[in-house]
Amino acid sequence: MSLRKANAQRGSESLIAGLIPQARALTVAGEINDQMVAELTLPILSCRSVVEVPFGVLVDSGGGQVDSFAKLLDLLGASEGPPRRPSLITLATSEAASAAARLVVAGTIAAALPEAQFLFHGVWKQPNEVTEKGAAELGADLHEANDRDAKWLARRVFPRMMDTFARVAGEFAAVEKTAAAFVACLGAAHDTRYAGLGHLAAVLFRELPDRVREIIPDALVQVAGLRSLKAQLESKSDSIPDVLREALARRRREARRVLEHDARVLTYLLAEWIADETHVHLRSQDLLHIALDFDYYIEWTSKAWQDDLLFVTAEHASAFSSKKELRELRRLAKKGDANTTKDIKRFDRLLERAYDRAAPVWAFSLAISRMLHSGDLPMDAASAWWLGLLDVVVGSSLDRRQPISVRPRWVSEQDPRLHLARRFR
Repeated sequence: MSLRKANAQRGSESLIAGLIPQARALTVAGEINDQMVAELTLPILSCRSVVEVPFGVLVDSGGGQVDSFAKLLDLLGASEGPPRRPSLITLATSEAASAAARLVVAGTIAAALPEAQFLFHGVWKQPNEVTEKGAAELGADLHEANDRDAKWLARRVFPRMMDTFARVAGEFAAVEKTAAAFVACLGAAHDTRYAGLGHLAAVLFRELPDRVREIIPDALVQVAGLRSLKAQLESKSDSIPDVLREALARRRREARRVLEHDARVLTYLLAEWIADETHVHLRSQDLLHIALDFDYYIEWTSKAWQDDLLFVTAEHASAFSSKKELRELRRLAKKGDANTTKDIKRFDRLLERAYDRAAPVWAFSLAISRMLHSGDLPMDAASAWWLGLLDVVVGSSLDRRQPISVRPRWVSEQDPRLHLARRFR
């Protein structure tokens, strides 16, 4: 065994011993299938029955069946949002491809040995025989599955990407030239909210190897599209064809408001598609691409997950708030239950500003996750860390468990005053 591998192995043992009891470390090795899930069911349920003590999953797998992976996530309690307490620790020991890569990302603490290799790609199915109707249904199923999984992945990438932003903020001056090109790519030269994203992208581009780094400018192009669409929607109010407006008039007020917004988004996306001179006919597969862009925009602007996004923003408020705003946030947080209704509204407004500035990072996280589901992308553990897919690369400086000296943690998981940060809607 090489010295590097021996050190990494000792690091993995130290990680497991330091975070979880050895008896609560499970193994996922080989193909993820129904037999594996059946064998792991009782051990996982036993580990989850003691919520105060974390448990770990060591992963060395090339992936497996989509349905079996979904069952395994449900068993681990990781099928929805990441749990608040650090209950699930995942460690990639060698190979983590396809579903196994997503399993590692699902951990509250997601770790990997330095030599671990990852492979991300979209959901795939292998039909034996397929008719024209079956092909259309299969395409729709794959679209829905990739969209769902990309959103799931983005909700794990975003907190880690925000952490990376806070950690590398001191290096922004060193990448100014590259950052300027990325901000120009975003079409946001005069929008300070996107300047930080341009600098973050420049740092990631510098740190990633050639085979992985091209995902960064491609993701920024998608964010630029979101920004442009949002600007158009905010600047113009009458963009719905008369036939749709007449149909909306027959709906109740609340439903009409939501449907009108969605119809405007679709109208602009369709107009953008038509404006592309390379398109001659509108085909069903083109509608699938438009549907993907629609889902992407709706997820970015949706309120459905905003409480959790706000919590992440609150944790990193110093990176997205002025010194004056941060002092006021700390003052209000310290008052806790003594805050008046006026104080809470003030707290909400300050966090809303920070959230608005952090929104480009959420869009970027969505774009990265989307692209990881659009084709095969192999990468090493360090690249996975920089893309927000891991918390720890064992035995290296890439460790999110280490505190960020420039960012005070003025809101903690255990703070009873945390309800203030959850008042925002």
